[in-house]
Amino acid sequence: MRRYDLAHEFLPYLISEINNEKENLKLLINKELFVSKAGNTDNEFDWDEFEIEYRTLNDKISVAIYTFPEPVLGAEAKLGLLFFDNNNKSSYYFTLEKKFSLIDENIDEWIIGLTFYDKKQKNRMNLGDFLEKPDKEIFLFYMNNYILDHNIRIS
Repeated sequence: MRRYDLAHEFLPYLISEINNEKENLKLLINKELFVSKAGNTDNEFDWDEFEIEYRTLNDKISVAIYTFPEPVLGAEAKLGLLFFDNNNKSSYYFTLEKKFSLIDENIDEWIIGLTFYDKKQKNRMNLGDFLEKPDKEIFLFYMNNYILDHNIRIS
């Protein structure tokens, strides 16, 4: 599996399976279950570089925080945040991605991506530049405020 596929294909596939009630939410918040679902594939990364952290933000919303293997190419994610309601329905998945540049592949700039599901169809969009360094706590704070500021309903 490529780094890009882990954050942008495999994880969104698992989210859709949970939204369609074909899988259990524990799969997204337990690293051992997550890795076993990925199977024995040739990876361009070590699973030790991948982390999952689960937090309850309030009585209605929780978040799974994903730390991905260090991005090498543009569009590969460094961090992922999956916000879901506490009734086990996943909703919004944000990624912090290395900015793609044709001129300088060593660029140290970041963009925010959003993946969401509308009628069981995956939709993806970029929300713009992330002007901070890729820090888990800052990204979580920023995206939680984004949800509140834009009246995004997590459920």
